[in-house]
Amino acid sequence: MFWFVKMNNKSHQKNGFTLVEMLIAMAVTLLMMGALAQAFGYLGNSIRDSKANLELSNRTRALSSLMRSDLDKATISVLGPKDDDRDHKGYLVYYEGPLSDSSGIVLGSQPSAVEPKYLPESRFGDLDDYLAFTAYAGEGWFTGVVPRYIVEERRDELDDASGDTNPNDYVPSSDPLALQPVVITSKYAEIIYFLSPDYNNTASGEFLYDAAGNPIISDGLLDSSGAALAGAAGDNFPDKMRLHRRVLLIRPDLNLQSATASPGQPIGGLAKYNYTAAPYSTSDPYVFMEPDNWYSDSTTRKPAILNTSQQSRAWQIGMAPVHQQSDLSVRRVLNADGLPGNGSVAANSIDDLEFPHNRFAHVRIAGEQLTSASIPGIRFTSMPILAVGSQLPLLSKAIVDGTSSSAYLPSVASTGASTAIPSMNGFLRPEFILGQDLSHTPVPSTFWGAGRRGDDVIETNMLAFDVKIFDPNAPNIFWFGPDGAPGASGIDDDGNGMDDDWSEVGASNTDDSVIAPDDPLFFDLIRDATNSTRVASRGSFVDLGYALLPGGSSRGIGALRKVASASASGIVPGVNRSLVETPASGFSVSNSPLYDIPTDLYESGRALAIGTSLTSRNLRIYQPTFDTFTHAYEKDGFYQGDGKAATMRDDGTVASIDFATSNNLYVVGTLWFQQHSNLRNYTDLAVNGVDDNIVISPGSTPYTANVGVDDITERETRAPFTSTFPSLEIQVRMLDKSSERIGQATILKN
Repeated sequence: MFWFVKMNNKSHQKNGFTLVEMLIAMAVTLLMMGALAQAFGYLGNSIRDSKANLELSNRTRALSSLMRSDLDKATISVLGPKDDDRDHKGYLVYYEGPLSDSSGIVLGSQPSAVEPKYLPESRFGDLDDYLAFTAYAGEGWFTGVVPRYIVEERRDELDDASGDTNPNDYVPSSDPLALQPVVITSKYAEIIYFLSPDYNNTASGEFLYDAAGNPIISDGLLDSSGAALAGAAGDNFPDKMRLHRRVLLIRPDLNLQSATASPGQPIGGLAKYNYTAAPYSTSDPYVFMEPDNWYSDSTTRKPAILNTSQQSRAWQIGMAPVHQQSDLSVRRVLNADGLPGNGSVAANSIDDLEFPHNRFAHVRIAGEQLTSASIPGIRFTSMPILAVGSQLPLLSKAIVDGTSSSAYLPSVASTGASTAIPSMNGFLRPEFILGQDLSHTPVPSTFWGAGRRGDDVIETNMLAFDVKIFDPNAPNIFWFGPDGAPGASGIDDDGNGMDDDWSEVGASNTDDSVIAPDDPLFFDLIRDATNSTRVASRGSFVDLGYALLPGGSSRGIGALRKVASASASGIVPGVNRSLVETPASGFSVSNSPLYDIPTDLYESGRALAIGTSLTSRNLRIYQPTFDTFTHAYEKDGFYQGDGKAATMRDDGTVASIDFATSNNLYVVGTLWFQQHSNLRNYTDLAVNGVDDNIVISPGSTPYTANVGVDDITERETRAPFTSTFPSLEIQVRMLDKSSERIGQATILKN
C-alpha cells in the first residue's frame, strides 16, 4: 500500500536573485549607465562645441566689424598714388612682409605617416603684413591719453591771450600730477594694424637678441641664451601671435608756440618733461617726449641690445619710447639740413602725415649702416621705410637656386646668391608695441611704462592677418588636375567626337580647377611653357610683390628660387616671365634696373641696391609697399636721389654733378642727402619750370632726353607702386585654444 503525502513547497520558495540574475542585472545597469554617460558626454561636448563656435563667431564678427568701421572712416578714397589735384588728405600704407598665406604649405613640415593628408602648418596664414591709414571720426570722436603736463603747457600758452599777466604759470616739475594720463579727443587719427609674436625674454624681462640685434621669436622651449633645449624644438612658427591696433590722435594744436610762455621747451614741438626721481637725477634724468633717450650709464643700467652700441640703433628704435608715452601721432623734428637728430618731437597734422618719414614706426637708415662709402661733407640716409626686424624662423628653411642661402632676393643676378637683410624685413620691431619697449632702459614706474602692456592688443591666438590688393592683370591659370588632361582623361566630356580637347576644360565631375597666384601650385604651372595658353582669366587678390616674395607661392615648394621663371635645378621656365609682370607683382623685366625689381620701387626708396662698385651692389632694402605717397618731396628743399644729378642752364648747356661714383658710392634707388650748397642747383628739378630731363649713367656724358617740362622723369621720388587698384582685402584668422577650432573673416575696402 502506498501513501501519498502532499508536500508544502513554501519552504523552498526563492527569497532573492540568483548570482546569474545579479550579474545580468548589473551588466544591464552598467550598459544603461554607460549609455547615459555617453549621452551626457555627447550633450556636454555638443554644448561646449556650440559655446566655442558661438564665442569664436562673436570674436570674428567683432573684429571684422571693427576693421570694417575703421576702413570706412579712412580719409583716402582712391587706392593709388596721390596727385597734386586730389583733395583727399592723409595716407594709406600697406606693407607686405616676406610671408604669404601659402608659406606654411610651401615651407612647413611634411605630412606624417599617421596623417598623410594633413599639413600641420597649413593652418597658419600670412603673419607679417602691416596696414596703416588716416581716418576721420565722422559724428564721433577718437580718444586717447597723454601726460597731463603736455595739455597744461599748451593751456599756459593759450591763456596769455585772454589777459593772463604771467606768461609762464605752469612749471611741470612743480606739478605732482604732471605725468597723470588725461583723456583727449580728436576728429582725425592714424590707425595702425599689425601682428606681433611672442619673444624670448631674460629673467629680468629684457628681450633676447640674435647676433644681428633682432629679438628672438619664441618658438618651442629655449634656454636663457636663446638656444633650443634638447627635444624641445619648435615648428618654426611663433608660439603665439597677437593683433595690435594703435589709434594715434592728430592734434597739431598741442605743439608749443611761445618761447616766453614755455621757456626751455621746443617751440613748434611737444613739451618735454625731466623725470628726476630715483634712480634718475637732475644730472641724468629720464626725458619724456624725447627720442633716442637711453640711460647714460651703460654698466648698471644697460639696454637690452648688448652686442652693438646703443646709439647705432637710434635710427631704428630711437622713436620707440616716444610712442609709449602718449597716444599722439608724432614725428621727429628734423635739423635744418634735413637730417634726423633735433632731439625733439612734434604732433603731426594730417598734411604732415602725407610724408612717410613723419608716420608711426617709419625710420631712415643712416648711411653708415648701408655702405662703407662716404661723401666728404655730405651725409645721407635711406628714404623712410618701416621699422621691421625679426623674421619668421620658417624662412631659414628656404633655399635659393639650390644653395643653402636664406630666402631673400639675390645679390648677384647671374648666380642667384642671396643677400640677407634681417634687420629690415619681418615683424614690426617690438619696441614700438605698448609696454614692450625693453630695449631702452625701463621707463619709470608710471602709467607710461609696462603698465600700458596689452592696451593695444585687440585679439590673441591669431593665425593670420593677410592684406591683399586686387591686381586686375594677375593670371588665373587652368590646371588639368592629376590626370593631366582637360576634363576626364580619355573621355569625350562634351560629346564633340574628340577626347581631351580644350572645350572640355572644367567639365563637371572632373579634377580640373583654376589656380590663382596665392595657390601653392602656382609655381608649377607658370614654370611650364605650355601654360602660357592656359590663362583662364585675369584679376585676383594678391600679395603685393607676389612674384618675388621669399615665402610666396611663386617660389615653388621647398626649393625657393630667385623668381618663378628662373632657370634652376634643371627647370626650364619657357616663356612665362611675362605671366607675372603685372601691376602688383613687384616684378619687371622690361622696366627694371636690377634684380627684376621695378624702377618705381627703387625710386620710392622701398628698394635699394648699394655698393662701392658696379659689381658689388647688393640689395640692402626690399619692402614691397603700397603707399599713397606724396609729391611734396619734389619741393621740400632737400635732394633725394642717387648722387648723380644734372640741370639745364639758361643758355641751353648742361650742368651736372656726380659726387656718388667719384666717392665709390654706386646706388640703384633713392637716398636722402644732407642739404649742401653743392646740391642747391640740382634739388627739386621737377618744379623749376625747366626741361631738366638729363640722363647720367656711370662713366657717360650727360645727355638730354627732351621729354617735357617738369615731367615724371625729372622727379626725385615716386610712389612704390604707381598703378591705381580697385580694392583691398583683409583676411583675419584666429584660433580658439579650448576647442582647437578656427574662425576666419574677410573685410573688403573698395
